[in-house]
Amino acid sequence: MTEVLALSPNQRALELTGRDYVSFSALSTYQRCPLQHHFRYVAGLPEATVSASLVFGAAIHRAAEPHFRELLAGNSAPSLDMLLDCYQQEWQERAGTPIEFPKRDDVDSLGELAERVLKAFRDSDVTDPDGTILGVEEELRGPVVEGCPDLLARIDLITETNDDLVVAFVPESS
Repeated sequence: MTEVLALSPNQRALELTGRDYVSFSALSTYQRCPLQHHFRYVAGLPEATVSASLVFGAAIHRAAEPHFRELLAGNSAPSLDMLLDCYQQEWQERAGTPIEFPKRDDVDSLGELAERVLKAFRDSDVTDPDGTILGVEEELRGPVVEGCPDLLARIDLITETNDDLVVAFVPESS
């Protein structure tokens, strides 16, 4: 018992979960269902299926990222076709993973929806943030609460205006 107490919070998390940090996803999973948290993060059991909405959201997120990366690099915004290619790459990387679709949806119907969503994204004000883009998909890690493991987060977009530093993130359910 003395050895366990001597471990740092990060070491204890590593021992329990194989990860020396906690994430928003892990914390929100625990809040929703401690047993699901145990199965996923402690026992490391794979999920039998993945929700199509989870894959869709991850694919849209992946498609939006190159838009801001190109702006950060000083280039023009990528084409809709490039964004759709990024969307498709996410689905292709999930090949072999059992995906659970609602009755009304399939890969093709979600692909059509993705095209509409990405067109709306490109036409929206979100694509041209005020100020200067400082970072895209940046990792943030550190202690937040004494005695707890580090919190690991991924920041989607960091912009700076004359008055503000804007940090934006979308929590993922992974």
